[in-house]
Amino acid sequence: MIYTEREQLTIIELKEKRDTLSYAELTSALIKRPSNVAYIERNGLLYGIVTTGHIRRSQEEQLPEVKISTKFKFIRPGEYMKARKLLRDPENRIHIIPVVSSEGRLLGDYAEEDCLLSGKYFLELLKLLRISDCAKNLRYALLKPQSDSQAAQCRFYEWKNLLEVKEVPVEVIEFKQFFYEFDGFGDIDYFIYFDRRQGWALGDLLPSKIKNLWEYLIPCFDLLHVLSDPTEELLLSLQKQGVSILTYGFEESEDGYLRRFNDRLETKLRSLGGNGITLLPQMRTDFLEELEKQFANQELPFDLDCYFQDDVYKVRDRSGTFHNVCGGKRKTVGQPQEFNHTVHILGPCTIYGSYTDDAHTIPSMLQKRINDISLPYKVENDFAPRNNRNFMLNRLLAASIKHGDIIIYYKCYKCLLPARKMKAFQNCNLTDMLKKYQPPDSWFVDEVLHCNHKVYQLIASTFYEELAPILQQGAANSYPIEQNHDIIGTLYLNLYFSDFDPSVYQTIGSIVMNCNPFTLGHRYLIEEALKRVNFLIIFVVEEDESLFSFQERFSMVCAGTADLQNVIVVPSGDFILAKLSFPEYFVKQTDEHLKENTENDIRLFAEKIAPRLGITHRFVGEEREDEVTDAYNQAMNRILPANGIQVVEIPRKQSGAELISASRVRKCLMENDLERLDKLIPASTKETLFWQTSCIVNAVEKG
Repeated sequence: MIYTEREQLTIIELKEKRDTLSYAELTSALIKRPSNVAYIERNGLLYGIVTTGHIRRSQEEQLPEVKISTKFKFIRPGEYMKARKLLRDPENRIHIIPVVSSEGRLLGDYAEEDCLLSGKYFLELLKLLRISDCAKNLRYALLKPQSDSQAAQCRFYEWKNLLEVKEVPVEVIEFKQFFYEFDGFGDIDYFIYFDRRQGWALGDLLPSKIKNLWEYLIPCFDLLHVLSDPTEELLLSLQKQGVSILTYGFEESEDGYLRRFNDRLETKLRSLGGNGITLLPQMRTDFLEELEKQFANQELPFDLDCYFQDDVYKVRDRSGTFHNVCGGKRKTVGQPQEFNHTVHILGPCTIYGSYTDDAHTIPSMLQKRINDISLPYKVENDFAPRNNRNFMLNRLLAASIKHGDIIIYYKCYKCLLPARKMKAFQNCNLTDMLKKYQPPDSWFVDEVLHCNHKVYQLIASTFYEELAPILQQGAANSYPIEQNHDIIGTLYLNLYFSDFDPSVYQTIGSIVMNCNPFTLGHRYLIEEALKRVNFLIIFVVEEDESLFSFQERFSMVCAGTADLQNVIVVPSGDFILAKLSFPEYFVKQTDEHLKENTENDIRLFAEKIAPRLGITHRFVGEEREDEVTDAYNQAMNRILPANGIQVVEIPRKQSGAELISASRVRKCLMENDLERLDKLIPASTKETLFWQTSCIVNAVEKG
């Protein structure tokens, strides 16, 4: 979260009272000062706002001008924690919130995320990353910040220089070039921005060609995921060994069809009072159609209970009339007992079939089409529990694949895969399917991925048509592919530790930290650990389930340890204290799976991660208040020593008579107790996250 002073905001002053703005007025203002929101003032007082959502809704309704919203949430000066909670609350769906004085004057605003703040520390992460060879073959354009901020310009050149050192080809484009010369940028794969004020609102005001480019405008820290993605390398390796690859996804067309389609679905759901993937009662009849009676008493979508076992994320086995899971995979109806080859369909909830029974999932309907022509193929539902690149790669690496098999792999536009130019594979753009069949909005919930069995049927038929020549031709031989099953190495260790040599150090310690936020207690634990080992690895919990975002927490730890020698700070990834492997940690509740999940998480660390990194010690803070964390620490004391890892519990640091904890820091923030806060957090935390405290004080004085 970052505070921006009034002088840096996009403000449009009205001379008379109006309810709308012209598209030309908005475009002119936003090109001069790019932002995700334009503030509208009259007589020096905040009158209304226009956001990306307002622009899209006005366009969807084909209005000649954009409506000005005069009903919006705001906060008063000093309400830092209220702003943070509003921005982090998924129910509110707010990304920017204005700070307004008691007289109604706009003083500044808070934004959910900031590239400049975290970008400095993500540079350190970029130094560690192994860059994929396929990623180096893409074209990247760095958008030079339009801001006059020295910090923004400095950050831009730091990234540019480091990317060149890492042999990543980059081009520099002035921000205005992106809008006025977009016809010449069709071959660029990603446009990287460094200032959150270079936001998304303009994308809805510009011609359809640039809207298509806008899909590939990403913040600098998301570039890390693009550069380190091994997807294309893995798929190419399988293709060279006789596996047929079909990639698919909903990809934007030049006319912006997908954006308009999703916006329409979101507007429909909002008008019905919905928010998310839940199928509302008033939607069921039109959504389920002939299956409504069958699902009369069923909760849809089906609740998934996921777990982690043998390096693979799975759905827990279950049996029932409509929904059956065995061996961690959902049942595909009609699988033949005898078959020569397998069709592996990897994808998100759409593949799983969250809104239907076993017989109407995409894999089951594709299996039926193949059975109808008596071909010896078995279709597997390799659903990934999350709409996430690493989860699908996890499934891919764990699958038993043979020569002659077929892989249908989802290219998710939300996962930032460097797959826009995957020309080596046959591709299926499901947006073309939408345009061809024009399915009604009632077949969808809130977006194209959350659809009913009728859409599943269309997708299954589209897959069949794309695969028909391959299926008919078949393969002469079927033998196992020698696949790299080092899942944790491929998806995690090789990314951050490819140049790390543990043999250099006699003892290597580790700490897993959430740091919500980073306190003097965390710093004390790190200092005490360094007294006992030659090198220390700090794993920062990557799940974004805390009041402070992962980017903020990671930045704070990097800043708080920058002066220490023999320390490395890395994300924890999907294999250390991750939500699916240890969900209790994030909800702080005990359940029947607590013992199983804690032991799975710790055994994974002890058997797969620690040996590769030469870890000899794991340090933990003394736990007196949290039952779940205490249970985790106890399990570590049972398991890690048996694997040659010493567990060292460090007593909590105190400030006066009280223990220093992140919860106490959050309480101080809630009470705006800055004096007490100084005794609980280091200067680096204030500089990284709370540098805007001075802005809060200034705002109070101005108010």
